[in-house]
Amino acid sequence: MDLCSIPGPIVNFLPVPIGFSYFLAESTTRQVIAPNVVTPVDYRNVIYNRMNEYNLFGSQFTATRAGVYKFCAQTKVRGTTAATSGSLTLGLMVNNSVVTSLAVAMVQGRTCIDANGCATSVNLSAGDVVRVVLFSTTNQSIIIESGYFEGARTS
Repeated sequence: MDLCSIPGPIVNFLPVPIGFSYFLAESTTRQVIAPNVVTPVDYRNVIYNRMNEYNLFGSQFTATRAGVYKFCAQTKVRGTTAATSGSLTLGLMVNNSVVTSLAVAMVQGRTCIDANGCATSVNLSAGDVVRVVLFSTTNQSIIIESGYFEGARTS
Protein backbone atom coordinates (compact mmCIF):
# COMPACT_ATOMS: atom_id res chain seq x y z
CA MET A 1 0.00 0.00 0.00
CA ASP A 2 1.29 3.45 -0.96
CA LEU A 3 0.93 5.68 2.10
CA CYS A 4 1.46 8.76 -0.06
CA SER A 5 -2.02 8.30 -1.52
CA ILE A 6 -3.74 8.32 1.89
CA PRO A 7 -4.49 11.80 3.30
CA GLY A 8 -4.08 12.61 6.95
CA PRO A 9 -3.53 12.90 9.84
CA ILE A 10 -6.45 15.22 10.32
CA VAL A 11 -6.39 17.85 13.06
CA ASN A 12 -9.40 17.39 15.32
CA PHE A 13 -11.23 20.74 15.26
CA LEU A 14 -14.35 19.30 16.84
CA PRO A 15 -16.33 20.29 18.78
CA VAL A 16 -16.99 23.57 16.98
CA PRO A 17 -19.77 25.66 18.57
CA ILE A 18 -23.17 25.46 16.87
CA GLY A 19 -23.55 28.24 14.34
CA PHE A 20 -19.81 28.40 13.68
CA SER A 21 -18.24 27.41 10.35
CA TYR A 22 -16.46 24.10 9.99
CA PHE A 23 -15.36 22.22 6.89
CA LEU A 24 -13.07 19.35 5.97
CA ALA A 25 -12.16 18.32 2.44
CA GLU A 26 -9.66 15.80 1.09
CA SER A 27 -7.54 15.64 -2.02
CA THR A 28 -7.67 12.09 -3.35
CA THR A 29 -6.90 12.68 -7.05
CA ARG A 30 -3.39 13.30 -8.34
CA GLN A 31 -2.57 16.87 -9.30
CA VAL A 32 0.56 17.82 -11.27
CA ILE A 33 2.19 21.10 -10.18
CA ALA A 34 4.56 22.90 -12.55
CA PRO A 35 7.62 24.62 -11.05
CA ASN A 36 7.64 28.38 -10.36
CA VAL A 37 3.86 28.83 -10.59
CA VAL A 38 1.55 29.53 -7.62
CA THR A 39 -1.06 26.79 -8.05
CA PRO A 40 -4.30 26.29 -6.10
CA VAL A 41 -4.55 22.81 -4.58
CA ASP A 42 -7.69 20.79 -5.36
CA TYR A 43 -9.54 19.38 -2.35
CA ARG A 44 -12.71 17.95 -3.89
CA ASN A 45 -13.82 15.18 -1.55
CA VAL A 46 -15.93 17.05 1.01
CA ILE A 47 -16.34 15.28 4.36
CA TYR A 48 -17.92 18.08 6.44
CA ASN A 49 -19.34 21.39 5.28
CA ARG A 50 -21.26 22.98 8.13
CA MET A 51 -22.78 26.32 7.02
CA ASN A 52 -22.15 25.35 3.33
CA GLU A 53 -19.25 27.78 2.97
CA TYR A 54 -16.85 25.37 1.25
CA ASN A 55 -17.11 25.13 -2.54
CA LEU A 56 -15.64 21.87 -3.79
CA PHE A 57 -15.51 22.99 -7.43
CA GLY A 58 -13.24 25.90 -6.57
CA SER A 59 -11.67 24.13 -3.58
CA GLN A 60 -12.27 27.33 -1.66
CA PHE A 61 -13.88 28.54 1.52
CA THR A 62 -15.99 31.71 1.47
CA ALA A 63 -16.69 33.24 4.87
CA THR A 64 -20.31 34.29 5.36
CA ARG A 65 -19.50 35.94 8.71
CA ALA A 66 -16.63 38.07 9.90
CA GLY A 67 -14.46 36.51 12.58
CA VAL A 68 -11.24 34.75 13.48
CA TYR A 69 -10.66 31.45 11.69
CA LYS A 70 -8.22 28.57 11.94
CA PHE A 71 -7.13 26.68 8.81
CA CYS A 72 -4.96 23.59 8.44
CA ALA A 73 -3.78 21.95 5.24
CA GLN A 74 -1.68 19.01 4.17
CA THR A 75 -0.27 17.73 0.91
CA LYS A 76 1.60 14.50 0.27
CA VAL A 77 3.89 15.20 -2.66
CA ARG A 78 6.55 13.46 -4.73
CA GLY A 79 8.69 14.27 -7.73
CA THR A 80 7.78 13.08 -11.22
CA THR A 81 11.19 11.42 -11.71
CA ALA A 82 14.15 10.27 -9.63
CA ALA A 83 15.98 13.46 -10.70
CA THR A 84 13.35 15.85 -9.28
CA SER A 85 14.78 18.14 -6.60
CA GLY A 86 14.07 21.48 -4.99
CA SER A 87 11.70 23.00 -2.48
CA LEU A 88 8.00 23.64 -2.17
CA THR A 89 5.94 26.02 -0.09
CA LEU A 90 2.38 25.31 0.97
CA GLY A 91 0.54 28.58 1.54
CA LEU A 92 -2.79 30.08 2.45
CA MET A 93 -4.31 32.58 0.02
CA VAL A 94 -7.04 35.05 1.00
CA ASN A 95 -8.74 36.99 -1.80
CA ASN A 96 -5.98 36.12 -4.31
CA SER A 97 -3.11 37.19 -2.03
CA VAL A 98 -0.87 34.70 -0.23
CA VAL A 99 -1.10 35.67 3.45
CA THR A 100 0.99 32.99 5.15
CA SER A 101 3.20 29.99 4.58
CA LEU A 102 1.90 26.81 6.17
CA ALA A 103 4.89 24.58 5.37
CA VAL A 104 8.17 24.44 3.48
CA ALA A 105 9.61 21.09 2.40
CA MET A 106 12.36 19.65 0.22
CA VAL A 107 11.50 17.32 -2.66
CA GLN A 108 14.04 14.66 -3.59
CA GLY A 109 13.12 12.24 -6.37
CA ARG A 110 9.97 10.15 -6.10
CA THR A 111 10.13 9.89 -2.28
CA CYS A 112 6.83 10.88 -0.69
CA ILE A 113 7.01 13.96 1.54
CA ASP A 114 4.36 15.39 3.81
CA ALA A 115 3.96 19.18 3.90
CA ASN A 116 1.44 20.37 6.47
CA GLY A 117 0.69 23.23 8.80
CA CYS A 118 -1.92 25.50 10.35
CA ALA A 119 -2.72 29.19 10.50
CA THR A 120 -4.46 29.72 13.83
CA SER A 121 -5.62 33.35 13.75
CA VAL A 122 -6.83 34.43 10.33
CA ASN A 123 -9.11 37.48 10.51
CA LEU A 124 -11.75 37.32 7.79
CA SER A 125 -14.54 39.61 6.70
CA ALA A 126 -17.80 38.31 5.27
CA GLY A 127 -17.16 37.42 1.63
CA ASP A 128 -13.42 36.68 1.98
CA VAL A 129 -12.30 33.66 -0.04
CA VAL A 130 -9.62 31.26 1.27
CA ARG A 131 -7.65 28.69 -0.76
CA VAL A 132 -4.56 26.57 -0.27
CA VAL A 133 -1.79 27.09 -2.83
CA LEU A 134 1.47 25.37 -3.58
CA PHE A 135 4.59 26.93 -5.06
CA SER A 136 7.60 24.82 -6.02
CA THR A 137 11.10 25.76 -7.06
CA THR A 138 11.87 22.21 -8.16
CA ASN A 139 13.71 21.48 -11.38
CA GLN A 140 10.71 19.45 -12.67
CA SER A 141 6.99 19.15 -12.03
CA ILE A 142 5.83 17.51 -8.82
CA ILE A 143 2.71 15.45 -8.06
CA ILE A 144 0.28 15.98 -5.20
CA GLU A 145 -0.89 12.49 -4.29
CA SER A 146 -3.30 13.34 -1.44
CA GLY A 147 -4.03 15.80 1.33
CA TYR A 148 -6.65 17.66 3.31
CA PHE A 149 -7.86 21.20 3.96
CA GLU A 150 -9.97 22.12 6.96
CA GLY A 151 -11.05 25.22 8.75
CA ALA A 152 -13.28 26.60 11.44
CA ARG A 153 -14.39 29.94 12.80
CA THR A 154 -13.03 30.24 16.31
CA SER A 155 -14.53 33.58 17.36
